[in-house]
Amino acid sequence: NKSMEKGKELGVGATPTLFINGRRLVGRADWPTLRSIIDYEIDYQKVAHNAGENCGCEVTLPAPKLN
Repeated sequence: NKSMEKGKELGVGATPTLFINGRRLVGRADWPTLRSIIDYEIDYQKVAHNAGENCGCEVTLPAPKLN
């Protein structure tokens, strides 16, 4: 129940939901996509004036079609 409450508090409404550097990533992602997001965040944090702050950004991936 505590996990469910924390998820609701963080705005998790679906699984899978990942947080990468404070950015919410909703939906399934393959490793190359995750790697590119992580690499982008690493590069961004090197030059960002607000490094480490919550940007309030959200990344949404399209849901895979089920057959």
